[in-house]
Amino acid sequence: MRRIAFIAVLVCAALSGCGSTPEDDAEKTVRDWVAAFNDRDPKICSELYSEKFIRDTIRSSGERGQRRCLRQLDKFGSRDSVEIVLRQIDKTVRTGDVISVSTQIETNGNPSRLTFNLTETDGKWRIDAVG
Repeated sequence: MRRIAFIAVLVCAALSGCGSTPEDDAEKTVRDWVAAFNDRDPKICSELYSEKFIRDTIRSSGERGQRRCLRQLDKFGSRDSVEIVLRQIDKTVRTGDVISVSTQIETNGNPSRLTFNLTETDGKWRIDAVG
């Protein structure tokens, strides 16, 4: 019996998102965004931002929107010029199709708060708005 339980735990651990809630997944997206921003990782534009976010903030969509998003990311320069530290996630609330993640961050040592609104696209929670 213990062997079956152990195998079940291993199978569950191998499956992505096993046991996680949409709120957990949204919080993970925020953590991934901080890491991607600090690394200037292009996945920030293709995997973490929603198409709506790119359209609304970059004023472009599709491949052109992706290219413009990457150019904006490049403008931040190296990690030494702008670094974000996620100090704490204060609150995560789901309202309909939107999950809001309220955070405390530091940008180059200056504390502030950011709220990320995320929506689900293709089974993944993507950043739709930041404020």
